[in-house]
Amino acid sequence: MTHWKTFSGLAATSTILMTTTALADVTSAEVWSDWRAYLETSGYTVNVDSEAQSGSTLRISGVSATQTQDNVSMAMNLGELNFVEQGDGTVSIVMEPQYTYDIQSAGSDDFAMSLNVSQENAEIIASGSADETNYAFNLPSIVVTADELTADGDKMTIGLNVTLTDYAGNYLVKSGDVTDFSGTANMGAMTALANIEEPDGPGTIAVNFNAAGFTGTLAMASPPMVNYADEFQAALRDGFAMQSDVTFGAMDLSIDAAGMDEAFSLNADIASGSYDITLNKDTMSFSELLNSVNFVVSGAQIPFPQIQVQADELGFNLGMPVSKGTEPSDVAFGTRIVGLTVTDAIWGMFDPSATLPRDPASIVLDLTGQANWLFDIFDQEEAMKSQMSGDQPAELHELTINELLVSAVGAELNGSGSFTFDNADTTTFDGIPRPTGAVDLSLSGANGLLDRLGQMGLLPVEEAMGFRMMMGMFTVPGEGEDNLNSRIEVNEQGHVSANGQRLR
Repeated sequence: MTHWKTFSGLAATSTILMTTTALADVTSAEVWSDWRAYLETSGYTVNVDSEAQSGSTLRISGVSATQTQDNVSMAMNLGELNFVEQGDGTVSIVMEPQYTYDIQSAGSDDFAMSLNVSQENAEIIASGSADETNYAFNLPSIVVTADELTADGDKMTIGLNVTLTDYAGNYLVKSGDVTDFSGTANMGAMTALANIEEPDGPGTIAVNFNAAGFTGTLAMASPPMVNYADEFQAALRDGFAMQSDVTFGAMDLSIDAAGMDEAFSLNADIASGSYDITLNKDTMSFSELLNSVNFVVSGAQIPFPQIQVQADELGFNLGMPVSKGTEPSDVAFGTRIVGLTVTDAIWGMFDPSATLPRDPASIVLDLTGQANWLFDIFDQEEAMKSQMSGDQPAELHELTINELLVSAVGAELNGSGSFTFDNADTTTFDGIPRPTGAVDLSLSGANGLLDRLGQMGLLPVEEAMGFRMMMGMFTVPGEGEDNLNSRIEVNEQGHVSANGQRLR
């Protein structure tokens, strides 16, 4: 996890380099002063060798910025920065075409790597006023390379090359007690290559990633002087908030390992996708959707020439409050797996005669409701106390099943319904808040599936009869052949019934 935090820190630093100039006023000295102040309030220690004003240009030489978090140190060696007044109320920030970013961790997870960053012909322009500053950036190409990394004392050749092309955007920053930041960015394409050599061994791993057509928006409010790692709940209370959405085009990834005992190959691609994130003191939500997904895996440890999995859609969403409270707030959870197919080799393991229909499978679940936390989930101390106490961490008040779909091997289950929950009554259902409501279910193809499983010898006759008796207890015939319906209700007295017949 430390390594991933390190890379996320690099991403955040790159954003700082392009966006903090937006806090600048109309003079070169003010631009540099505000940019340096922003770096320092973000946890960096900034060092410079010299500062010299020559006409409309402020030259800052020997610039470096360092930061240490969770035993991970990061150091940017930026070289020379020039802040040039354009004579029209704007300031151009000219960075070195190349600089380095060094990352090192200490402790049980030793790690060190030096990244070389090239950004030829970069343009960053700040304009406006100190209170509301507009800026624009245009980076035709950003190239990040690294030759090797050191992990636990062993040096490893990695041959890393990450290239971003046509990265451009416009942003507006409003300064105050809380800094408001909003804007859009576009990126033409991204490629990432790595050729990793096993230390003192013959093994190699080649990684190739390509992505196209990124477009995104970001709106963020940031309070000053906040240690987000240790005081994130406090940051939310002080006004931290963000909302971002991104769409992207085709992506493909290949990983090939050779010369190793467990050699393997992975190829994956998607046609397009999107995601959005919202986070503030009241709520947190995330959703993602991938279209036309394809995975192909092969290797020495796989008992087939290859395994292929495809899906028309893969999606996930989650929404919930983030702070403790007594009033219910909106919650949501959903998953989408639509049009899932697998290679015939997998089918052949348990159904060599193709008795079962091999139509694409789907699983869709869409839930919404009302709930409240009984502790602040981003407060580490409160979270630990809640976990150790064993007390109920949250209260669920309402739950709506907007869509339930399970479709596979010739059978399909659909459902919808809603329930309310009495959190004052946890005895009727033994520790669970008492529900009141109903769910409507429809099932098609179930008897046909039982017949096919019997033909395959996977389901004995006695067990199949037991399943049919159970379906008879909980369902009634629907329209058409092999269609069953069921309405499961729970009333205010805690009685459970199926199609009007009391079960509890």
